[in-house]
Amino acid sequence: MVKGRSYCMIDFEEINLLETNLQGVNLEGAILERSSIEEAILDGADLERANLREANFKATNLIKANLQRTDLKKTNLEGANLEEANLRETKLQGANLREANLERTDFIKANLHGVNLVESYLKGANLKNANLQGTNLFRAKLDGTNLEGANLRDALNLSIDQLSQLRALYNVKLDEKLLIKLKEKFPFLFKPLKQQFLEYQMNILEA
Repeated sequence: MVKGRSYCMIDFEEINLLETNLQGVNLEGAILERSSIEEAILDGADLERANLREANFKATNLIKANLQRTDLKKTNLEGANLEEANLRETKLQGANLREANLERTDFIKANLHGVNLVESYLKGANLKNANLQGTNLFRAKLDGTNLEGANLRDALNLSIDQLSQLRALYNVKLDEKLLIKLKEKFPFLFKPLKQQFLEYQMNILEA
């Protein structure tokens, strides 16, 4: 497989691509189920609608890669770099994203049910309307993360300190006890981002 080439819809099931440079490669709709792609370079790659179920992407670079509507169920992405990647509507149930770099990653409407996000870096990530039920968020960095409309019921190791760093909690589904405490301490987080911005502008004008 050569970087920059197109391999759309091709079956590469259980292929070994360890440490391969596939920058910019087109793998749209390809089958890479249970493949070994550790420490590879897939920056800018197009993997839309690909089947990557149970593949091993440990420590792989996927910066600005397109993974929209990709099947990543039970995939190992531990330590992977997915900065600014597109994971809209992606299926990630049971995936391992421990210590992954997810800065400014787009997870809109993605399914992250039961995902391991321990010590992951989600600064500025967009998880609007994503499903995060049962995810493990121990020591995950959520600075500026957008969780508007996300489902966080039954999420593990999620603290008030973590949630206070978010951009918004508007329409977020949380366990009742945690929801009550957050509304008492940080009521502004439950306003839409547009409303927060308008109120901020008004405060500046009135100062």
